[in-house]
Amino acid sequence: MPKNIYNSWGFTANPFLQTSLEADETGARLLIGRTVELGKLENALVTPPRIPTLEGINGVGKTSLANVATYNLYRQFVNGDLADVFLPCRKRFQISPATDTEEFINDIFTYVAKTIIEFKTSVIDQSHGLENFREVEKWLTSPLSKSMQGSLSIPSIGGISGGGGAAFNTGMGFSRTGFRSQVKEWLAQMFTQEGKGGVVCIIDNLELLETSEALRRCIEALRDEVLTVPGIRPILCGANGIVLSILSSPRLAGILQRPVEVRPLSLDRSHEILESRIQAFQLVPNGGYLPITAQSFLMLYEWLGRNLRSLLQYADDYCSYVADSGNDPKSDEEKTELFLEWFDNIAGEVYKACDTRLTQRAWKLLSDLIAQGGVASPSDYSDFDFNSLVAMRPYSKALEDTNLVVTTREEADKRRKSLSVTANGYLADHYQKKEMQKWRDI
Repeated sequence: MPKNIYNSWGFTANPFLQTSLEADETGARLLIGRTVELGKLENALVTPPRIPTLEGINGVGKTSLANVATYNLYRQFVNGDLADVFLPCRKRFQISPATDTEEFINDIFTYVAKTIIEFKTSVIDQSHGLENFREVEKWLTSPLSKSMQGSLSIPSIGGISGGGGAAFNTGMGFSRTGFRSQVKEWLAQMFTQEGKGGVVCIIDNLELLETSEALRRCIEALRDEVLTVPGIRPILCGANGIVLSILSSPRLAGILQRPVEVRPLSLDRSHEILESRIQAFQLVPNGGYLPITAQSFLMLYEWLGRNLRSLLQYADDYCSYVADSGNDPKSDEEKTELFLEWFDNIAGEVYKACDTRLTQRAWKLLSDLIAQGGVASPSDYSDFDFNSLVAMRPYSKALEDTNLVVTTREEADKRRKSLSVTANGYLADHYQKKEMQKWRDI
């Protein structure tokens, strides 16, 4: 009979889920080591009108931080410690080169309305006075509404137009502009002072737009229609340097706050990450079993470049491996031995898949990138003992082609803008160094 391995080990669910933490009590308990960043972001949210922003490498936990900060403010309002209410929107918004501007704006207003409806009984006691409240609520849950969402035809961020020009629900009297106007009226009624409270919408992964010019055009297009609408409190999130690259735009001057930098947690916090997840998901106190020790969890975090998302993914992979193999390690020694055997196998698989395609100089570049924190700009080629960007390019491209690094581009000259080591890169480098040490020991 098939079984959920974590249920059989005494957990309510997978404690290593890689999804972002939710804006709820569980999310608040699972967010570890972010007191300083939380304080900065919460202060930014309650200090209008400039828009809070976050920067950090992929997988570091920016979205989780934004969700928990919003929940903290909401909880303070409920407890009577904060005068203004901040409501967490459950939808995370992302923009890509194919995103249609008007469809994206419509999506935001749709979920802002859904957020208002969600919190109407617990927080928004004046909802009975919001015009057309029941009609909008009914429309948002109707099949007609769902079929029409995303079908508007208006100029897009990247010049890609949408589909046909259907109105929102003509039977109920909602046109596209009419629906937005209605939601804006609700927001004005609920948040009587501009910038005081609002529905918090996270616009995530800005680096998906690939170039700073495309990002500037996008954010400028959203400025008047979303970002500065009273009652909508956006948080913009992106990879390192992405927010700073658009702050110089004249149309965005004074609109965006300087980003709160989210850095990887220190290694000594890894045991807190593991323990918090055990406590949150175990069926009974001290009753759950996991085949991974706190020390192995720490080693995995270190070997994966302190990337939280990768840590959780590979911890889950290891647990699945243990369950599938039929092993049942009991002592810490048995667990550690099995973990090291598993890690060597997966690291070896990655290494052997790309070893014949890389020269020793490429391996050295990968090692040097990791030594500098896993992220670097090719313009710093001299730091990697190259005489020019052109001389470095073949080796960085070889690492990219084998999925050991990822890159972003600058539209102006098509040169590589940044190099970031992937989880595969860390695995391959670890195995390669271990193999080299074996040869030295012979």
